[in-house]
Amino acid sequence: MAVIENAAASPEALAKWRASMRNMDRAELLAQQLVQRGAEHALAELQKLGATAAHCAAMLASVREALIEVHTVAAARGIDLVGYSAPGPEDTPRETGEGDAR
Repeated sequence: MAVIENAAASPEALAKWRASMRNMDRAELLAQQLVQRGAEHALAELQKLGATAAHCAAMLASVREALIEVHTVAAARGIDLVGYSAPGPEDTPRETGEGDAR
């Protein structure tokens, strides 16, 4: 699963992240591009609004609602989506068969 890493945390973290890109296949790179573009967009919007706890919470809630809808529509159409390999403690939607479908 493509993830967002804080590669800027240290030179070592950045080097490790760059090296990981070299080992990704086409599908992994495409997924990583989509995740990074989404993050870039979200962070640019947050920067415009001002990075307050309330704005962060509202944007996170919006993204989670959108994910629930994406999973609902995909399940209704019989489309298998990428699973979540390491969901956090949040109530993250999962693909059908891995948890409660939303």
